[in-house]
Amino acid sequence: MPQVTIRRLTDSEDHLNYLFPLTNYGFRASPPMPTEEEMRGWLQPGTERIIFVIFEDDQVVAGAGCIPMYQNVRGGIYPMGGIAPVVTLPQARRKGYARRLMQQHFEDMYEMGQVFSGLYPFRESFYERLGYVTFPQVRTVKFSPQNLLPLLKSSFNGSVEMLPIKDGFDQYRIYTELHLPYVHGMAYFPPVVATRTRDSHRWLALAKSDGNIIGCMLYHITGYFETLKAEKFLYNAGAGRFLLLEWLARHADQVREIEIKLPAHELPETWFSDMTIKSASHDWVTPMGRVINVGQMGGMLVGSGHFNARIVDELAPWNNSIFNFQSSGGQLRVIATRTLADFTLTIQGLSALAYGTHDPGDFAYRGWGDPNPDQQMLLRGMFPRRLPYMHEDY
Repeated sequence: MPQVTIRRLTDSEDHLNYLFPLTNYGFRASPPMPTEEEMRGWLQPGTERIIFVIFEDDQVVAGAGCIPMYQNVRGGIYPMGGIAPVVTLPQARRKGYARRLMQQHFEDMYEMGQVFSGLYPFRESFYERLGYVTFPQVRTVKFSPQNLLPLLKSSFNGSVEMLPIKDGFDQYRIYTELHLPYVHGMAYFPPVVATRTRDSHRWLALAKSDGNIIGCMLYHITGYFETLKAEKFLYNAGAGRFLLLEWLARHADQVREIEIKLPAHELPETWFSDMTIKSASHDWVTPMGRVINVGQMGGMLVGSGHFNARIVDELAPWNNSIFNFQSSGGQLRVIATRTLADFTLTIQGLSALAYGTHDPGDFAYRGWGDPNPDQQMLLRGMFPRRLPYMHEDY
């Protein structure tokens, strides 16, 4: 039997020697494998990403990373760990290594004060067993820019500035950070990780009015009379959205189709008449979220009410306790208590309440808890259904 050890990678050379061989096999076309020179070009000095790997004797066979981020959960801004990547070589699969690495990250996130965690799963059911719940699927909408041509006859208070994302990156970061308090589920990259966006081949369209940014769109064009693809489409209100839509109309003689990735709460079919929207689930996997530290999740905006729940969390033993959840001035307060529990929630059930992704009436069928019908009504009032949007892709 091999000797199995977990090690944290501490510098860029470790990433080169131990992490990249895993991710190159797991996530890239091969063979051939990238050269050392190519891999050195990917190194980011001082990266915030935390990496744990598993060795069988002297060979690294599995690894998992975590990006320290911030996330909006029901209006509260919390430290959050974004899990990426998770990869295991074929000879080491089905040995429980990914689970061990995830538990190591849970312990590390707890020590670092991170309250929530998110990820993009290779299989939802695997991560659900680890405590995560599935977000609504991001949508991809398609329409012809010809349908927006009437907007070119309108007069808007503002204009759109176009520049490469590398030149407008600082403005993009400032604007997206300003959105963080208002978008439920939105996660925000730390500076070094965000440079991946800065270094991408994208155009940035900034909608401005009176010198202020009121909307932004990150996009690229696949070719002449092909498709304009917008990966990010953010705006303050109608003024920002209409300036961006008018900008898209200006491409009517250049591209055949507009394609925009949008959160589930957006209703593009209502933006303008006769757009003939075609909508489909986005082809990237849907994100998932999890509570890491129950005792620190207070501060989010909730409805009135209170209850005591026994939380069951197989992989985060610090959460295995009875907690009192109470609305105080419209904000959640959470404290450990020795009072009898009204009902039991697994960490999946509590995560589903926090993110608003599932109805409490479903919990018994999912094995996530046992609130009775009256308690389910209470939970619906305190934690109304929401449509979280992760924003960052990782």
